[in-house]
Amino acid sequence: MFLTNTRPDIQYAVSLVLRYMVDPSELHLQAAKRILRYVKGIVDYGIHYFKIDVTKLVGFNDSD
Repeated sequence: MFLTNTRPDIQYAVSLVLRYMVDPSELHLQAAKRILRYVKGIVDYGIHYFKIDVTKLVGFNDSD
């Protein structure tokens, strides 16, 4: 569940697997393993901030 807070791209898949925690089947275990393999493959993705002398943070937003 922690991953759904930090990785919203897997939130739907995790919520589907969690629905069957009471009576899981082999299919649900395979789905959970597939989610974990996906997370293992994208562990290095993300936004990295580095400390520099001059800080200039620029952001854009589209309200549409």
